[in-house]
Amino acid sequence: MMGARYNPDLTPREIEVARLIAAGLTNPTIAERLCISRETVKTHVSNILSKLGLENRRAIRDAIEKKSYAPERPAHRRYDQP
Repeated sequence: MMGARYNPDLTPREIEVARLIAAGLTNPTIAERLCISRETVKTHVSNILSKLGLENRRAIRDAIEKKSYAPERPAHRRYDQP
């Protein structure tokens, strides 16, 4: 198994699906939440696993929790500081 690292080929939708998997949502729930078909969710999950070299949903969750593939969010700038 390859290490789970950020892959720029992961689409924004795949990142969204990965985060929902990490939150414990099932494919039917993800489909409903994103207004897409269950088959589309399955395709996204398959693509995520393949692109990140992972074997299962638990590995996706672990990668999200470790933030080993998700890009860091930029720090928010406080407007009251120069």
